[in-house]
Amino acid sequence: MSTLKALMRVRLASFKQIYLGKSKTKSGKERNKALILAVLLVYVTVTFGIMFVGNFSMMAEAFAAQGLDWVYFAMWALLDFAVMFVGTVFAAKTQLYEAKDNDLLLAMPIKPRDILISRLFTILVINGFINLIISAAAGIMWIVRFPVSPMGAAAFVLVALVLPLFTLAMSALFGFLISLATRRVRNKSVVTTVFSLVFFGAYMYVVNKSTTWIQSLSYMGGYVADALRPVFLLRWIGDAVAKGDAKCLALTLACLLVPFALAVLILDRTFFKNITTVRSAAKKEYKEKSYGVEKSSSALFKKEAARFVSSSGYMLNAGFGAVMAVAAGVLVLVKREFLSLFFSNGAVPPEYLFPILVTGLCLMAAMTDISAPSVSLEGKSLWILRSSPVDAADVLRAKLKFHCAVSGVATLIASVLVCIAVQAAPVQWALGIVLPQLFVAFEGLLGLLCNLKYPILDWENENQAVKTGMAVFIAMFGAMGAVFALGGVWFGLSAFLPAELALCADILLLAAVDALLYRRLVTKGAEAFAAL
Repeated sequence: MSTLKALMRVRLASFKQIYLGKSKTKSGKERNKALILAVLLVYVTVTFGIMFVGNFSMMAEAFAAQGLDWVYFAMWALLDFAVMFVGTVFAAKTQLYEAKDNDLLLAMPIKPRDILISRLFTILVINGFINLIISAAAGIMWIVRFPVSPMGAAAFVLVALVLPLFTLAMSALFGFLISLATRRVRNKSVVTTVFSLVFFGAYMYVVNKSTTWIQSLSYMGGYVADALRPVFLLRWIGDAVAKGDAKCLALTLACLLVPFALAVLILDRTFFKNITTVRSAAKKEYKEKSYGVEKSSSALFKKEAARFVSSSGYMLNAGFGAVMAVAAGVLVLVKREFLSLFFSNGAVPPEYLFPILVTGLCLMAAMTDISAPSVSLEGKSLWILRSSPVDAADVLRAKLKFHCAVSGVATLIASVLVCIAVQAAPVQWALGIVLPQLFVAFEGLLGLLCNLKYPILDWENENQAVKTGMAVFIAMFGAMGAVFALGGVWFGLSAFLPAELALCADILLLAAVDALLYRRLVTKGAEAFAAL
């Protein structure tokens, strides 16, 4: 039991590492990091809590007026399950079937069952956090709109407690299917990233449309009731809470707990085999090639590109802003008539349309932080670079070039789409392309300098290097702050200068900052990299 407790403590500690990184600092700084984590959790809880309170408020008002109390609780269970499932299915895939520390753990006197339970515990913690937000929102609106009976309250609490267990079983099943589907494909990281982006895009579309859909469903209570009534589990949940039906509660608990028990039993019987079996992957055919000598800068750039495309976590977390930039450009092009109408009839002057869109492109570029974890990702292989006959400044230049190549191309596409959408003049074309590209360079330089200041080289999982530490935090939010500063400059100058001249001031300011940061990168930054 002591081993299992230790594993669970390690899993809980990993949550802090995922967002703040490892800490080898004094206790005061450790408390500051804990405070940042607490603020982050409160922000997420309040933000999503408000959204779900609004959704459940609409449902409660409509279903209460139609006497469809049970439909409200069926919708709560369905929504709760859906969000938990989406939030943990990929975690289940990674933790249960593709974890990279299995060999290390099995080399220790640790039972495979303890490893399994600790991994399930990690997923269950995520489910519990999501479930707490959604169930609390549903419960608050229930108390406001519906009569509450002691038996109904007990049923609500029991269902809320066991629903994460049922979701865990489903996440484990679908995580296995996803792992099986991607096991033998070539370029697995690219396929996984594309699949994750499609999944995330569909999820965000549903989230954005959820308020509209829920509002429509709320006023179609009869149709919703007819659609949910054949789903016996949802009907039992609704009757158990709304009517305090003990029989429906017992049937509900059985339907939720039995799949969880079966999943744990099957995983317990097969876990050791799964983590010790060497899986066959897609075979690559050998093709004879001739290799020549190439410049160190080209070799270093190719190394950065190979590292990026080999890690789905790196591509998805650090390169997601590039996808968002292109998507934002497409959205502006599609909705150009709406934007023109908004700025023509609204309180914002029409001449502010182009500067706002260009500043928005800079904000999209701030979300691409490929350079911020690039030094940390060297990890235990850092000695290879340090022992190679290459200059430290060349290594950092290659990292900066790759960041600018990925983010710059995506931002350029978005800039072209925006200029086409607003029918930009030649001067505006130049401004709309140059300013976002300068900001791409600024984000790359800022990320590298921050990573040199706060490197994380002792990570166990590369996702910790990509997501954790003050470098990523400062680079992303510092760049966002710089966007607002640039917006403030052109807005202040636009009071007595044309908008294009105000944007020229932003370009001059940003070019000067880029020059200073680049100078520091190849001097002090190179010295810091050589001393790591």
